[in-house]
Amino acid sequence: MERFIKVASVSEVKPGKGKLIHVAGNGDIAIFNAGGAFYATQDHCSGDGRSLSGSTIDGTVVECSSDKARFFLPTGECLYPPGTKSIDAYRVRIDGEEIQIDLEETVQTEISTLKAVA
Repeated sequence: MERFIKVASVSEVKPGKGKLIHVAGNGDIAIFNAGGAFYATQDHCSGDGRSLSGSTIDGTVVECSSDKARFFLPTGECLYPPGTKSIDAYRVRIDGEEIQIDLEETVQTEISTLKAVA
């Protein structure tokens, strides 16, 4: 069952930028616009805990402005440095001008389920 909630409008998240969203009961979420594709992750870097929403985006990778940890936006996988934990990534859909995310299940949970079935 899909449980998407509206978190922002498309026009609020400029291309190549992120936006911090406070979601009651779920903490801080970062919404990113990577060339018109929207992604949602936990806002805090797993390396040093700093906010990611204001960090640099390069394609589909966000780099923490503080410790330079790099995360793949579609899955939250940590790409650098080795040993740093991945971050939560959430399913996103666009409905008209609304950016909606599913907070009930992270992308990592879906990937783990698919691997277990294969």
